[in-house]
Amino acid sequence: MNTQHHVMRGVAAQTWKNSRLDYVLTPMGWGARGWASPGRSFDLLNSHEDHTAVIINCSVPPAGRVQCPPSRRTFRGLPPEMYAEAMHQAAQLEVPWGQNVHQHAELVLDRARRCLQEGAASLPAQPKKQHISAEALTLVKQKRTAVKQSATANRKLLMAQRKFQLRRFFNRPRAEGPVRIARQVAAIWQHVVELANLNLRRQLRHDRATYLTEVAAKIEQGVLSKNSQEVYQALRFFRPASKRVHKPWGPLPMLERPDGSMAETFFQAQEVKASYFGDLEAAVPLAPEKIAGLASASPCMDTFTLSEVPTLLDLEGGLRDLPRRKGPGASGLPNEVWLAGTVTAARTWMPVLLKCQVRLTEPLRFSTSLMATLYKGKGTVFDVANHRSIYLMEGVGKAIRKLHRPPLVQSLQSHKPGLMQGSTPHSASDQLTHYLITLALLAKQQGACCALLFVDARSAFYRVLRERLTGMPTSDEELCSILSQLGVSDGAFRGVMAWITGDSLMQGVPAHVRRVVASWFDSSCFVLRGLPQAFQSRAGTRPGDAMADILFAFVLCDAMVEISTTLEAAGLLESPATAPLQHPTWADDVCLPVFSRTAWQCGCEARVRVVPQLDDPFALSVVPRYVHLATVLSTAMNPKADFAVKLAHGIQAAAPVARKVLRNKAIPLKGRAEILSSIALSAATHNTGVWVPTDPALEKWTQGITSMYRMLLPEDRWGHHPDFPGPAELSGALLLPMPAALLVAERIRHFLRIVRDDNRFLWELLCMHAELSEDAWLRQVHKDLGFVAEWAPEILRPEVVKAACGSYEELLALATAKAPCVTRALKQAIRQHTAKLQQWATFQLRARKLGLRPPPQVPTGAKHPCWMCDQVFPSTSHLAAHIQTVHEYSQLARQYTGGCTTCRACLKNFWDSDRLLRHLARSNTGCLPFLLAVVPPTDAHEWVPDAGPATHWPPVRASGPLRPFTQEDAASLYARLFELEQWEVQALMPSLEKFDAVAFDVANVLCDVRVSDRAAVRCTDFLPNGTALIDSWLQ
Repeated sequence: MNTQHHVMRGVAAQTWKNSRLDYVLTPMGWGARGWASPGRSFDLLNSHEDHTAVIINCSVPPAGRVQCPPSRRTFRGLPPEMYAEAMHQAAQLEVPWGQNVHQHAELVLDRARRCLQEGAASLPAQPKKQHISAEALTLVKQKRTAVKQSATANRKLLMAQRKFQLRRFFNRPRAEGPVRIARQVAAIWQHVVELANLNLRRQLRHDRATYLTEVAAKIEQGVLSKNSQEVYQALRFFRPASKRVHKPWGPLPMLERPDGSMAETFFQAQEVKASYFGDLEAAVPLAPEKIAGLASASPCMDTFTLSEVPTLLDLEGGLRDLPRRKGPGASGLPNEVWLAGTVTAARTWMPVLLKCQVRLTEPLRFSTSLMATLYKGKGTVFDVANHRSIYLMEGVGKAIRKLHRPPLVQSLQSHKPGLMQGSTPHSASDQLTHYLITLALLAKQQGACCALLFVDARSAFYRVLRERLTGMPTSDEELCSILSQLGVSDGAFRGVMAWITGDSLMQGVPAHVRRVVASWFDSSCFVLRGLPQAFQSRAGTRPGDAMADILFAFVLCDAMVEISTTLEAAGLLESPATAPLQHPTWADDVCLPVFSRTAWQCGCEARVRVVPQLDDPFALSVVPRYVHLATVLSTAMNPKADFAVKLAHGIQAAAPVARKVLRNKAIPLKGRAEILSSIALSAATHNTGVWVPTDPALEKWTQGITSMYRMLLPEDRWGHHPDFPGPAELSGALLLPMPAALLVAERIRHFLRIVRDDNRFLWELLCMHAELSEDAWLRQVHKDLGFVAEWAPEILRPEVVKAACGSYEELLALATAKAPCVTRALKQAIRQHTAKLQQWATFQLRARKLGLRPPPQVPTGAKHPCWMCDQVFPSTSHLAAHIQTVHEYSQLARQYTGGCTTCRACLKNFWDSDRLLRHLARSNTGCLPFLLAVVPPTDAHEWVPDAGPATHWPPVRASGPLRPFTQEDAASLYARLFELEQWEVQALMPSLEKFDAVAFDVANVLCDVRVSDRAAVRCTDFLPNGTALIDSWLQ
């Protein structure tokens, strides 16, 4: 709003384009009378009354003091010897067998933590960032000292000036000496501060350059030694975390509270997260002193055998598998402490493991985790629902829990349905997606109806896990409280419980293992940094728990078996194949496909199939596109959208390291290609073997992969004339497979995995679809195998592939009996094909350099063509002007200027470096050929223009005689012409024609015939007659 009414008449109506005064802030005491609201005659159509002057009284409270989150020492990044000493100190602790398991674990962790605290306190101060050296820290301290001294000098100067003014006010004798001295001292300290800033900036630039050189050397060494961990550790500097992800140890932006206000402090934000994520697990606040009461379980009189207890060797292997550089639990001890000596650590924790097995009690330190949140990257940051909770647990506790994973996995593999993947070895999500794609395409070929119902398991399933292991709640009030916090109706809860009846859950698992798993939920708590209380979770499993996936897989497995049995009994599993319709399941993502011959029957079956035993109605959203297991599925089943998303993910992963790593010539090309393949191509080719791409999709795929490949070459941001314009030349030059070859490799590998896993449900659908369509996936696999046999006939013979493609049984036998042979042949075929592309790229590059292209059509009267385009000009002056203005050709001239403004050929002084370059590129002067023969060239990339006082001032002749052009200089010019490229010689021809006739003849000969592999040329070879020697040499 404009605050002055008389200004409105002179302001145009387009206020969104023209800048004008809209707000004026004045103190409250200056309040004047004004309009509190617009007048009644306010009209938007009137160009002079688009704004109305109003005066609004408002007050803004000053911002309070920023409250920092409490510090958390995690002891990460310490020297390895400190971790070894901490582990050694914890191993020397002697705890009697009568000590309870909670105190035993706490004593061991506390001894290691105290040792690390003492060691960390003795370390000198180190910068948090690795590219800052100790010299930079010293300069920072000097700067801080100088800033303090400068502030003190300024205060003394202000005090001296005030004393001087007071003496003047009281008519006392004044002395300007103290003021002058104080002003000089303040100026000196200000100069010291500026000098400290200059030195600090120089040191930081030097440290950064040195660190980048070291990182490049580490990457190169890791590539040569094939140490992938060292390479990825060095890449962490170039691949920082996304700005959209807010780390749990840093303050989050303000979160919105349930009442609509914003959480202004760190503790209020923690309370919002505790309330939201606690409700997902039906958590209740708990005082710290009451946590121990949760672990007081009643004694169990059941028995077990020693074979059901993990051994010392199992514990040592579990500790050795702990990951490094992971966030520690609530104790702050990283896994590096126990990895410093796994043998000693296993002996230290073996008594704790035995107490857990005998007493069926998990230590509180292991069952209590630290909750942290991460922003998902979508939606507003202020909504806590757009954050994901992660529970940081003790590494030793996770290792002990994983010891019971083998019997659980073995039991799950023997009872799970055919298309249930995840939590078991050889799980592949691409087979589930491929099943849905093939079913939809087969229904389209048969003219049937098909719908895919995607279901995400809610908290009721997680709740069932505890009910089956720990028993139902003892009171109805507790059950109602849990259901209200979970947001699950009682009907839905009863329906889920009705699905899982009897003793089918965890069938085949030893009874002792089931009791141990149940003990994990006795005292499940989590804490948040900054809040005084803990939270007891009464439902679900903790995100981040090492065993949460396998335990929930048992619940979902039992539920899916019950659902399939119910639907098959009702006749709702109609399928185009002989086998009943399957339900692809991965973790908590379930798909219920519906196949019917008519649309009406399809809708009826969909309504019945979703919830056969639930009474509560709910709505289903019908969408034309859905992302299932990182693959975009649409109604048209077109891979173009999926390719676009995956290519974007690959480019996004490679973009942070493109300039510093992928284009760094200090790293070998092979190593850079491996880095690109691991971080970008792996993301782009994920689950792409399930598609048979159409021509537009293949073109999109080729463009995306080519963009990734060009990250290995220097940038061509302005020239737009790459050395390898096509995908074939680019792939051959980089020794990388063609984009289409990547899809061939993914399809063949996916085909071999289908045969290896004996996925008969998917194989039956693929065979049926191949009989109905020429563009079926199996027919494309036939072509891919033919490609492999063509380029690797010594490993996989073409007649074998031709015989196998005759029937599906022969193809299945080939993939079963000769799977290693097919894999070796695929690698050899791609290698041979890439080598052939390399030869093609070399030929194309040589052809472009030698100018092997059809000559342009020369119009009548024009005889001077441009070598950068197809235009032809009547004179050399026109050609030189065209080159200078259109193509901005000055790269060759920059090598002989050195950033100066004086022409060393004619001694004319120009007031701008660009004017000098334009002077050298003109055709009516012979200065540039003279500089070619006399002045040594410099690096054109180091050229820095010196801007003169004015670009329109005329040049001035400098004093001094001109340098004569001798016969030796002419020979040097001829030799220099032989070192230039053909297009550079053509650029010099207009100037050579004005400069020297012999040099112009030499240039004409070089432009007509260019020998690629000629011998070295010396200056003395051209004396005394250059043209005769050139003619004899070319013959």
